[in-house]
Amino acid sequence: NDGLSGEELFSNRDGYTYNDYIILPGHINFDAKDVSLSSQVTKGIKIHLPFVSSPMDTVTEAQMAIHMALYGGLGIIHCNNTIDEQCDEVKRVKRFENGFILDPFCLPPSATLREIDEIKRK
Repeated sequence: NDGLSGEELFSNRDGYTYNDYIILPGHINFDAKDVSLSSQVTKGIKIHLPFVSSPMDTVTEAQMAIHMALYGGLGIIHCNNTIDEQCDEVKRVKRFENGFILDPFCLPPSATLREIDEIKRK
């Protein structure tokens, strides 16, 4: 009997990297329908695909987070920017609507033309 069972393999609380082990084909004693790929990301967020981008400055900014979401995943905005820059990245993601205006601004009915001109100037 070579190797470890799934229980033995995943009981390591220190974690493994992709280079720590080799998985060979063999017998499994469960059905594919019994496998869940869902991940509890936070107490209130559960995703059904393990599709999460790294919060690295070379990986995830607004465009990556948008495309991750379009495919059912989660993009975590990195923290190598100022708080204001991070907020701008999140705003870009939140304002995205696939196939519609990419960067909408919402104003109340009481908004003046001066306020609209100021938004256009920014």
